[in-house]
Amino acid sequence: MDAASPVTLSGIVRTSESKNVAHPAAKPTESGLLRDCRTRVAPTLNVDAGTGAAEQGTAMTVGLQRRRADHSNSRGSIMEFKGNLMRLAGAGAAIAFGSTLLFGGATSAQAAPVNYQVINGNSSNSCLQVNISGGKGNLVLGKCDRSAKQVWQIAGGIFRNPASGHCLDGNGADVYTFPCNGGAYQKWTTTSGSAKSIRHTQSGKYLDANGTVGAQVVFQPTIGTASRWVIDSV
Repeated sequence: MDAASPVTLSGIVRTSESKNVAHPAAKPTESGLLRDCRTRVAPTLNVDAGTGAAEQGTAMTVGLQRRRADHSNSRGSIMEFKGNLMRLAGAGAAIAFGSTLLFGGATSAQAAPVNYQVINGNSSNSCLQVNISGGKGNLVLGKCDRSAKQVWQIAGGIFRNPASGHCLDGNGADVYTFPCNGGAYQKWTTTSGSAKSIRHTQSGKYLDANGTVGAQVVFQPTIGTASRWVIDSV
């Protein structure tokens, strides 16, 4: 290629001496390539050709820093929102737990069992009493004194003496106490009214005593005066 031949670059015509052939009126102190960049390339890129490269770089750096700052602030806001949400959820759980403790809810304690004494209808001062001997307990009438031997808890048809862990039991022939097991022989029903009959569910017989302190408690097939009992809380 001849050294004086013109070189074409994307529509820009210049000589090897950097003189712009297409624009012969160019200032001699400014190269044709620089002026073409100012007049053709800069408008396409929407860049002020009169602004120096250093100023353009500074503007781009400031814009990038602003975008990073905005992004950082956005992430910070999201993290703060998440933190507030987690604290709110924790507070709600604490309130729910406190409400459960205060008002009972599903974990409320069961009501304490009620203690009773069972008074024989033949005497206002003779109470059903258990005397433990071996595996069984003998049932007798004792002078009412609200002692542990005369205290009964009644629930679900079962008479339980909490001091011994025995329940009122019977085999149809004899009545006694036996360690509580929830079996059919430990099930009883009572009639309504102040003076009640106590009926053994398995045998159909009634709890009976003659009212005398120290008398043995037995079964009777029918209801009589000695088969009436008053159940009072103690």
